[in-house]
Amino acid sequence: MNSLRDILREIHRRSVWQVIGIYLATSWAVLNAVDVLTGLAGLPDWTPSMAVVLLLIGFPIVTATAVIQRGLPGSGDRPDDGDPEAESGEPMPSEPVASSGDRASGPSSLSRLFTWRNALMGGAAAGLLLLTTGGAYLAMWSLGIGPVGSLVAQGVLDSRDPVLLVSFDDRGDELGSVVSDALAVDLGASPVVTLLSDDEVSNALRLMGRDAGETVTSDVAREVSLRANIKAYIDGEVTQVGSRYLIVARIVSPQSGEVLVSFREEAASEDDLLPAIDRLSQSLREKLGESLREIRLGAPLEEATTSSFEALRKLTQAEQAEEEGNYALAERLLEEALALDPEFAMAHRKMSVLYFNTGRPNEEINEYATLAYEYRDRLTDRERYLTEANYHTNVTFDDLAALEAYDALLRLYPTDAAALNNSSNILRRLTRHEEANERLERAVAPGGGSSSVAFFNSIRTRFMLADTAGALEAIAVYRERYPGHIYQAWADVIETLAVGELSGIDGRIRVVLEDDALGGIRRQGPRWGVAAAVDRGFLSGAVAWVDEFEPRVWEFGHAGFAPGATGAADLRFWILKDPEGAVAALDALRATGVQGVEPELRPWGEMAAIYALAGRAGLAGDVLADWEAQVSGAPHPRLVAHRSVARALVDAAEGRPANAIEEIEAAARDLGCPRCFEMQKAVVLEDLGRFDEAIAIWERVRAYPVLAESGGFERTAARVRLGPLLEASGDTAGAIAAYEELVAAWVDADPELQPQVALARERITALRGAGTP
Repeated sequence: MNSLRDILREIHRRSVWQVIGIYLATSWAVLNAVDVLTGLAGLPDWTPSMAVVLLLIGFPIVTATAVIQRGLPGSGDRPDDGDPEAESGEPMPSEPVASSGDRASGPSSLSRLFTWRNALMGGAAAGLLLLTTGGAYLAMWSLGIGPVGSLVAQGVLDSRDPVLLVSFDDRGDELGSVVSDALAVDLGASPVVTLLSDDEVSNALRLMGRDAGETVTSDVAREVSLRANIKAYIDGEVTQVGSRYLIVARIVSPQSGEVLVSFREEAASEDDLLPAIDRLSQSLREKLGESLREIRLGAPLEEATTSSFEALRKLTQAEQAEEEGNYALAERLLEEALALDPEFAMAHRKMSVLYFNTGRPNEEINEYATLAYEYRDRLTDRERYLTEANYHTNVTFDDLAALEAYDALLRLYPTDAAALNNSSNILRRLTRHEEANERLERAVAPGGGSSSVAFFNSIRTRFMLADTAGALEAIAVYRERYPGHIYQAWADVIETLAVGELSGIDGRIRVVLEDDALGGIRRQGPRWGVAAAVDRGFLSGAVAWVDEFEPRVWEFGHAGFAPGATGAADLRFWILKDPEGAVAALDALRATGVQGVEPELRPWGEMAAIYALAGRAGLAGDVLADWEAQVSGAPHPRLVAHRSVARALVDAAEGRPANAIEEIEAAARDLGCPRCFEMQKAVVLEDLGRFDEAIAIWERVRAYPVLAESGGFERTAARVRLGPLLEASGDTAGAIAAYEELVAAWVDADPELQPQVALARERITALRGAGTP
């Protein structure tokens, strides 16, 4: 009690103005504390307002108490009935007693009511009321009690259940789709909300006999939701009345058609629409099960997108134009959006994707990807991580940095289809096929991202893992689930390779190459042709496909080098076992083939590697010197690795093979690519006489199917080299099996390959004659 007495004594010594000043300062501190507590504890938005009301109620009480206990300023009056002795029970010096009975009785009753003890106790009660009210709200929300209870707590939804977001109805200025897109951005940032993917919506529309690209409105939302087996959808409308806007959003149960909850927000003008959408999204996210604390940790919609609603409108229109195939209109609209807001990161990112899909020069694509990266702080977490990954994939060529960004996104959103699919592409390129397949399985599993592209990539990855039965089964499901999808022709190619009906493969590859809609992936077509041709020994067909390779570093395959970038030199060295022919092919390529290619994109590492493997260390050194001289600036991680491997192979050609092995392994390790450069490493191991290690590598390569994400000839190169190696290591039975596999594959091979077939037959006969059954 001593502390309370001390406080009361101190208050009694203060004038009325001092008390008012102390109260106002204390109120300011309390409001700041309440504001912080509201954010940290996830208290409702009305908590600070309630605190203001309670403090306003307390102000006249405190003022009256100060006047009654102290007297009005300058009056000289000081009632004694409410002094600290009365409040605390402590003896105090006595004051003269007033002679007027009226004066004694009036103030005395007030002074007994308006005491500092009562004021302090009332303040404590008000604070307790505030905390109790906020705590009760949180308890009801988390337990699903009453109208404030979340749908997750009420059992209507599970966390991360998919929800369909419907295009809002327009009742004025055709803003429904813009509002829906803005809501999608904000709802997509929620860790408890999964928006139904476009592919799943398209599937449901097909099952309904409707156009798969149709915009889903409230009229068809219920049936789409039932087809997709989801528990809730969000619809609404935007109404314009004069310059004001009313936005209404509803969460609806498709099973009953019941409106589970509805929210409304008003905007005084178009400039106020984004804040209104932000408030509406907060209400939806809270009702769906996300705590206010988590919601407030995210950036406001204006910071995560753009402060210009007109720019957001043009982005939405550009996306619609792209869907309709009107790329010129989409580009113009994006340019207009960026003119309104030059820091609109989502528009920069969209422009880079549009430029890629329309085959624009790399420097233009990278310009917009870089700008999106620079303004990435104005994105939601999901969009920011996707932007960072896209930047590192296409601009810096840093696969590990891109993978790190995707992993960060997947920690927040474990079923994000784009992150699962795109990171699997990186993992496949880094020869980590099992990890890639695991992510794709997550992407296509029920409750996953259900991306059509991810489903197709799962086919490719299964085939890469030699799971031909699984690949064929997935192809059948893919055709049924995504009829008419853009990659159907590509699936036909994989099916042909998987079942071994290679006679028709060239025609199917041509269908892919002639499909403009497939964009940049058409460049992979020639490698499939090479793979199918060399697998059967049709060298002339392989050479014809090689002529369609572009002699530049477009992308990097699982071998760590640009697939087929050195053209016929690869076939000469790896398949024909003709080092001199490979050198001649490289000389021709250097003289004419790469002269029209920018120095940064020339296959320097590939050319130096083949020269060195062919024993021409001097020519390999010349290529490395030209590379250093013509390519300025810091090279990206892949090119650093290529340069290191090329130097390592020069070391091997100059008689230092042990050093070469260490350098090759270090380069693969730095790339995070356990099987990169393994063919080059195997050749050096052969030179060192370490046959068992070389054989292990070639047997892994031979296990690859025909379709390899490299030059297309790797499995055949393994067949060519394994027989002699197994024989040299003393594995006679293994050598016979390897020779028989080569003979069976090349039974009808072109004349240039028949000497190898004849030699294989001779070795089979000789080894069997030596006593092997």
